[in-house]
Amino acid sequence: MKLIYLFITLILITSSVLILFLLTIYGIGSEALFSKSISDENFGKYLAALGTYGDFVGGLTNPIIGSIGFIALMITITLQIRQNKRASEQSYEASIFNLINLQNNIIENIDYNNHIKRSAFAKFLDDFEVSFNAVDPILLPPNMYSSACSFYKSFNSNSNEYFGHYFRNLYTILKTIDKLPESFDRKKYYARILRAQLSMDELTVLFLNCLPYVCDKGEYAELLIKYQMLEHLKISILTKQKSAEDFPITGIFYIIGEKVSVSIYEVAFYMYGFSKQPLHNYSPTKHGYGAFGKTLSKALLRIDATVKAQEPGSIVVYDKKTELDFIEMFKFRLTLLRRKFWKRKSDFDFDKMD
Repeated sequence: MKLIYLFITLILITSSVLILFLLTIYGIGSEALFSKSISDENFGKYLAALGTYGDFVGGLTNPIIGSIGFIALMITITLQIRQNKRASEQSYEASIFNLINLQNNIIENIDYNNHIKRSAFAKFLDDFEVSFNAVDPILLPPNMYSSACSFYKSFNSNSNEYFGHYFRNLYTILKTIDKLPESFDRKKYYARILRAQLSMDELTVLFLNCLPYVCDKGEYAELLIKYQMLEHLKISILTKQKSAEDFPITGIFYIIGEKVSVSIYEVAFYMYGFSKQPLHNYSPTKHGYGAFGKTLSKALLRIDATVKAQEPGSIVVYDKKTELDFIEMFKFRLTLLRRKFWKRKSDFDFDKMD
């Protein structure tokens, strides 16, 4: 906008100078023309001289007038491009907001055991509190995942009619945002609007629903990580550690949303995702913690310290490419770490985090 104002000011100044110049030339020419009588024998010579002078003036002023016209055309084109861009943004906004309104309509019609709307998610988590809080890991050699994930996967397969349409439409909104021909900051703006609609119980169930091989092979989770959709999900420490190696890695659990116990593997997956970034180069203040954004909670800091303190290759997370019909996990990119970055004893002070 400042550029446009500058162009307009330039045109006004140039036009004023040109008009003043033409008036001056007109005055000089008029005085020269009318200073001689038609009967003067040299009048023809004066006319010829004025003709040459007029050609000079025309050759001087035409480029200036052309330049002004070109600048005016550029301003018109710029204004039109900005107007079209704004119209496109309004169209995109309308599409996103329509999808969000549809999501809210879906929420209005959710019914789980006589609990409607968002209370249905709370009822679901409360009904299966025991299943969601068993801390015995389920082992699929050489990997593990939580009982909560196993239970939810079974529930999702057998009772998808309760929440399936809700999560499908949420995925559609995120996918639509991701495909917009807009800047990433603009996409994040739309995603933040969507994220602001989600309650703590919705975020908790969303965490379980989007673990790989629960509803898909990880495509949903990638969008959650990319747009930091779990930033406001509360994560609490369940397994007390004095150091990164104070407890077997397979026995470390955390509580999400104050209602569900999940393994360190599952939380770490949403922190690092499928990134090829070597973990010793991973800076939470710069990159954020994946789906959790730049929320540096005590739990996330502990997980980060625990993961980085393990021997390269000893930590495993979900495998994106496996075709197995159960949740598979693959090794963290810790093998990319050099031995000099591996510490058998973490220098992270866990006692200060309590």
